[in-house]
Amino acid sequence: MSDSAEAPVRARHASLLAAMLSGSMESKVPNWFSIISPAGTREQLVRQSRSDDHLCPIPTSLSPALGGSHWQLLAVGARNWSQQDPNRQVLLVQLLTQLGFHDTVATLVPRVTVRAGDPIGQQLAFEIARSGRLLDRKSKAPLRVFEWLTEHADHPALRVSSAIQLASALTRAHHDHNTALTWIRRADGENARLDSGPEWLWHLLHSRRHRVAALIAARADDHGRGAEEMRSALDHDDRLADLAHDGLTRHYQRENRALVIEAFLKLDTITGCDSAPAGIVESATRVDAYDPDLRFAAGSYLAGCERWDQAQEAFLAAAGSGTIRGAVGAFRAGLCLQRLRRPDAARRAFRLCLDLDPASISAAERLSTGATS
Repeated sequence: MSDSAEAPVRARHASLLAAMLSGSMESKVPNWFSIISPAGTREQLVRQSRSDDHLCPIPTSLSPALGGSHWQLLAVGARNWSQQDPNRQVLLVQLLTQLGFHDTVATLVPRVTVRAGDPIGQQLAFEIARSGRLLDRKSKAPLRVFEWLTEHADHPALRVSSAIQLASALTRAHHDHNTALTWIRRADGENARLDSGPEWLWHLLHSRRHRVAALIAARADDHGRGAEEMRSALDHDDRLADLAHDGLTRHYQRENRALVIEAFLKLDTITGCDSAPAGIVESATRVDAYDPDLRFAAGSYLAGCERWDQAQEAFLAAAGSGTIRGAVGAFRAGLCLQRLRRPDAARRAFRLCLDLDPASISAAERLSTGATS
């Protein structure tokens, strides 16, 4: 949980949250981090790095000698959950979800209760619901929490964020694009009440709103509308960049820019259109050269343009950051290298895929049949 210049932007949440828990950084609740890790992400990285002694199903099961001081704060907080004040509970849930411990969150809070007049409790319910979505994307329980918060949360920004989460969940997991649009419109209505808050937050939430609206449009095959929404998301992020004034707001902006660029790359890959700004791949590298999802999206975009050499470089960069996405990136790099008639390099890429994911049948078949030329 220490910070590193070579860590993906999403991984830096952990060091910021740990600093808030330790008191070395001012605690900010609510805060506005966006990305959280899928279940099992930490386990994948531990296995890929051959550090099985760091495997643990729950934070409290890791040896104190291996965990470090920040890990011990997390373990003690989880062990003594009921004794933590509400602000600290929010930070603990956020850190657990950032590390992919969604089962632990569900165990600590098996039933979410939320009530009016309790803004910190509402923020805690929001974070638990986000974790619940990743634990079971088909579950309706998180959606009920987001719906309540959209209607009743004390903080206007939390009402907007909840409506955006609800719209995203409905279109991603439940394929209900029409209902998702009604919640986008509800977010628009709540946005009018954000005038009393900081201007940077207004632009951050508007950018997120437009990004989800672009996803809904793309899923409904309205690609022109999707591109228009993405341009609006980028415009608001440009204003956010101008307004970011400290380490935390700059982190929010950089994270948001990475998400906007990734969404633009995916949109153009799916549609075969060229709606993204010029130099989008170079922008992706500048924003985050280490994130496997962003590097994979860049590789897919480049492969769609038949720029095979640049694509294999992007896919191998994704592989360098691990996770299952990185393993798939190594496989896709091998396919690009085959296109380039570089069989030795293709074999190395397929071996890397198997190293990252020994269960990869496709990579094993490529190597066993000699289909690398």
